[in-house]
Amino acid sequence: MTDDQDKKPRGRRLPAKIQIDKDSLGMFFDSEIMNLSKGGVFMRADSVLPTGSEIEFEFKLPKSKRMIRAKGIVVWSRRAGQKAAYSFPTHPPGMGIQFKEISLDDVEAILKEIDQHSK
Repeated sequence: MTDDQDKKPRGRRLPAKIQIDKDSLGMFFDSEIMNLSKGGVFMRADSVLPTGSEIEFEFKLPKSKRMIRAKGIVVWSRRAGQKAAYSFPTHPPGMGIQFKEISLDDVEAILKEIDQHSK
C-alpha cells in the first residue's frame, strides 16, 4: 500500500478569502479563511496557535452572507518562515482548524455554498 492510499480523501472544499469577524478573534485581526469544508477551515494567520488549541470564531459566507459561528480545534499549523511541506510548497502560514461545535444548519449552509461555487 502506498502512502497515497493510506490518506483519507479530502472532502469538497471552497477556495475563498473570507474575513473573520474582528470581534471574535482579537489576536487574529488580520487573518482570513482561505478554504472551507464541512469539517473545518484553513485560516491564514501570521500568528498561529499550538496544535490542540481550541478557538471560537465567526465568519460570513461569501455568497449567502450567512454568519457562521463555530468552535474548532487546531489540528495542524505552519508558522511564517517554516519550511513548506512537499504537498503544499507555496502554502502560507496559518492553521488547519477542525470544527468541534457548529450547528447542523451552518454545516448545511457551508455545503450549499460549496455546491454553488462548483457549478
